[in-house]
Amino acid sequence: MTEVTPDGWVAVSRDCFEYNFVPWVGRKYEAWLRSSALPHPLDPTGQLLVPTRVYDVFKAERIPLQRISKQQLAAIGAR
Repeated sequence: MTEVTPDGWVAVSRDCFEYNFVPWVGRKYEAWLRSSALPHPLDPTGQLLVPTRVYDVFKAERIPLQRISKQQLAAIGAR
């Protein structure tokens, strides 16, 4: 099956988003993160699309059980 993910987006499971991405950014940036994610066109209830810049910083720089740093916030473009 061909993956249908638009350029600039990465598909992640909804569980991964809720239990890893959201705690990582914390309550202050939770609304921003949620508004940055989109439902996946083929699996809107099971997956989300997150911007590539957010996924790349999460994947490369996240330290488990630590909140996001100021430098990471700048890298993902959080407001």
